[in-house]
Amino acid sequence: MESQRRVGLPDIHHGRARRRSPLLAPLRYLWIEAATKTRYDFILPTIVGLCLWGSYNLAGSRITVFGADGFLIDLQGLLQMAVPFLIGALATVAMASPGEAIDRRLTGAPVTLDGAMLTTRQFVCYLLGYLSFLGFSLLIFIITIKAFREPVSWIVLGTRWAEIAVQQLTAGVFSLLLASFCLTTFWALFFLTDVVNRRI
Repeated sequence: MESQRRVGLPDIHHGRARRRSPLLAPLRYLWIEAATKTRYDFILPTIVGLCLWGSYNLAGSRITVFGADGFLIDLQGLLQMAVPFLIGALATVAMASPGEAIDRRLTGAPVTLDGAMLTTRQFVCYLLGYLSFLGFSLLIFIITIKAFREPVSWIVLGTRWAEIAVQQLTAGVFSLLLASFCLTTFWALFFLTDVVNRRI
């Protein structure tokens, strides 16, 4: 007779079992396979992010980044409203009562994760979870930039080339995160207003 054991959270997974950090679960959205999804997850965010990074370098000091008139203040305020809304929307969709519309398979081209077809509820949960993760990451990134913009000189040991490298790396990462968040938000608006309401 086989010994019995308690089943816990580590035993629960969707699809093939993989070693993943629970804190990075929202990033599973990137592994969902669907038509044209790679374009909006990787290709376009990279292109737009590079354009933003290039614009930052071309504009130089003409762009007000910090201070009361800087765009980081406005972006931080927007994210402080958007992130709680996204998390609330995620909770609403995840805990909604079973229904024919929300629990049916997505129409059109197949949408799969680990070889399994996803329902509308599952895909929307992954989508909102990914957006919440991006928004929260951007918010933390902005707070970190604002906190360490002055003491950055001692972090790079006072060398000019290292300070420039840190600034460029920070601008590049920020540009990619912002591009991913914006494009995924627009793609989510398209999906939730058009794809979800298509008739079978």
